[in-house]
Amino acid sequence: MKNLFIRGPIRIGKSTRLRNIVNDSNLNIVGFSGQRIIDGKNIIKGYQARFMKNQKMPHVDVLHTSDLEDIFIFEKRKNGDILEKIFEDINNALNEESFDLIVLDEVGGFELKSKKAFSLLCDILKRDIPCVGTLKSYVNFNMGIDYEDEYKDFENLIISNGKILDVDKNNLEIIDKELGKLLKFYRKLL
Repeated sequence: MKNLFIRGPIRIGKSTRLRNIVNDSNLNIVGFSGQRIIDGKNIIKGYQARFMKNQKMPHVDVLHTSDLEDIFIFEKRKNGDILEKIFEDINNALNEESFDLIVLDEVGGFELKSKKAFSLLCDILKRDIPCVGTLKSYVNFNMGIDYEDEYKDFENLIISNGKILDVDKNNLEIIDKELGKLLKFYRKLL
């Protein structure tokens, strides 16, 4: 199995679990991490995407400041070009260097609805490199916009060489064990 994605509702702990286990793995990673931009009252104001190359995954939440970069959603304003650029950066890094693991945190509507971003994302996932990530739950995709075809295509691409674990509050420890077991396996292959 090459791919392992965690899928579940908002704020269940998908990204936090992935970050904790990946950061402890000492694997050479490339990918992206989405961060929630929050205000002083812990209210989500938007999302920032961070390109990662040979570094630890950042914290899931980031406090809003005027100097934040790579914001692709903020107070209902959207900029999909940022995700396309990050996926181009990931593909370029994969063409130039060797990595142990690809991390895609979190794949959501923007990534699947933009034809260019979706194509770049599929190119990344088709590489012969293990990939872990988080996937927004199907329920969260159905917030007034139809993503069903793109979602199913991406889901099929993941499970063609891996699996998707559905997380809920009752199986968090099982998810941690599955992720940890897979990353230990990847380290043994190196």
